[in-house]
Amino acid sequence: YHVTGGEPTWAGQNLATVERQINLWGLRAFRREAQHEVKGAVGALWDQQWINRNRVSEVPTIIKIKTAIDPMGSTKARHAETGIVTGGKDDRHPPHLYVFEDASLSATPPEWASAAIGSNKKFKGGGLVGETNFGAQMVEYTLRAIEPSVAFNEVHASRGKTARAEPVATATHQGRVHFVGHFPELEEELTTWVQGQGPSPNRLDALVWLAHDLGIVSDVGGEAATADPVTRSAHATRPRSSWDVTRR
Repeated sequence: YHVTGGEPTWAGQNLATVERQINLWGLRAFRREAQHEVKGAVGALWDQQWINRNRVSEVPTIIKIKTAIDPMGSTKARHAETGIVTGGKDDRHPPHLYVFEDASLSATPPEWASAAIGSNKKFKGGGLVGETNFGAQMVEYTLRAIEPSVAFNEVHASRGKTARAEPVATATHQGRVHFVGHFPELEEELTTWVQGQGPSPNRLDALVWLAHDLGIVSDVGGEAATADPVTRSAHATRPRSSWDVTRR
């Protein structure tokens, strides 16, 4: 994107800063994070304020790192993606999750398998975990075709997405899930997905599988962690700035 003009609202905003943020985060994420123009969906499990509050640039000692895969349900679906999220847990009790990378993409099985293995190697992870509801042994077979010795743990969804995701959202609200940097597409999916609306949230699912596999929350088949009632707070109303943005 190229910013050609506009009127700043915040101190420190200028054409160069805005252009850099838009190209780093994406236009929608910029409008949400820097302009407060885009809000989460009513009924979504995550609140952007929780994510922002827990975001970090440095991490403590990490004792285990994994990469989670949520394969696309159908290659024919428009914008179908395979969710790939890498993260690790610290040694606290209960542990905290640190999300290192969202490597999700729309690609062929060999391509997403290579991306997942590459992400795990990049962060010196201890293996991969993947949902096998779609394709049974296909996920493991595809991974081993790329790297025969890869460590892989399969998981099978026996509960609905909301039941699996709620404990992870609760852990985020409690301050135990930290994003190491910005992940605009993942964050948008977390704060806008509502059960029964829109396409399957593969990035969200990958994060949820990661949290369960690392023991951040109770296992997928166990009882969900309980939490105090949560009231979602909307962003404060602030004046908008106006920027003239064009694609390069």
